[in-house]
Amino acid sequence: MMREAPIVTQIERVVVRPPAELLTCTAEPRRPADEFDQDALADWIPDMAIAGRSCRDRLEAVRRFVEETSQ
Repeated sequence: MMREAPIVTQIERVVVRPPAELLTCTAEPRRPADEFDQDALADWIPDMAIAGRSCRDRLEAVRRFVEETSQ
């Protein structure tokens, strides 16, 4: 009589990390010098908004990554 080979279950822990490019934000732009004009401020404000949006977008991508890999 042939015996069936035993079934062996091996549990392996795998650490999954989000891509490195999602773990950094665009650097905050330097604020204009102490004495600045409205043009300098007008240039700086959108740069601040872009840096903030970049960081929020990357954070959202990390959140989706974590949700997808934890299922």
